[in-house]
Amino acid sequence: MTATQSKNTDGKRRETADIGSGSNSKSAAEARRELGQRGEAAAAVFLQNLGQRIIAQNWRCRFGEVDLITQDGDTTVFCEVKTRKSVKAGQPSEAITLKKQRKYSRLAALWISRFGEADCAVRFDAVSILVTGPERATITLLKGAFDFVEAL
Repeated sequence: MTATQSKNTDGKRRETADIGSGSNSKSAAEARRELGQRGEAAAAVFLQNLGQRIIAQNWRCRFGEVDLITQDGDTTVFCEVKTRKSVKAGQPSEAITLKKQRKYSRLAALWISRFGEADCAVRFDAVSILVTGPERATITLLKGAFDFVEAL
C-alpha cells in the first residue's frame, strides 16, 4: 500500500492510500465484504504509521466483533472501520449508530475483563475510508469518535 498523509485544519488526520481494486466478478455481498477487508487492512497500516500498535484485528466473541484493537501510548483503543465507495448514504463514519456504539462499549468491557487491565485508559476511534478511485482512498481518523455507552 502506498500512502500520503496530511492533517487538515479541523485536526483530523487524512491519508490517501492505495487499497487495491479487487475483482469485478463477485456478488454484491462478496464485493462489500472484500471492500471492508481491504479497508480494515489499510486502516491497520495507517494506524501503525501513526505509531499505534495493533493488538487484535477482527476480534470476535459471541456478542460481536471489533475491527481493530490498538495500543496508543497508555490507551487501549477500540476502532471501528467504515469503508464506502461513495457518500450517497453519507460519510462512512456516519454509519456508526448509537446501537453500534453500545455494542462496541459492551465488547470493549468484555475484552478488557478478559485481556486488559481493569483500570486502563480506553478510547473509541473510527477510521472512515472513502474510496476515491480504482486503487485510491481517503482515510480519516476520528480519535474519540464516541464515548462509552451504557447498555439499556
